[in-house]
Amino acid sequence: MRHRPSLPFDKLLGAEEDTEMEIFSVCVAIFARCTIEPSSEGIPDIKEAIHIGLNNGPHPFKVKFNKRYDSFLV
Repeated sequence: MRHRPSLPFDKLLGAEEDTEMEIFSVCVAIFARCTIEPSSEGIPDIKEAIHIGLNNGPHPFKVKFNKRYDSFLV
């Protein structure tokens, strides 16, 4: 993980908020540079689920990250 310079409000934030900000920054960077589309296998079936204990999970699926040509970021 890259070390970033400390900001004035860093003292107010705990480790959890810092992690959430990093995840948000990564998501914004991905969505700004790429479009996410289903793979050649198609869209996953959302009507069925895998039962995992008390929770339900999605079936495994693949996606393609295609470069956006209208991106303002390099």
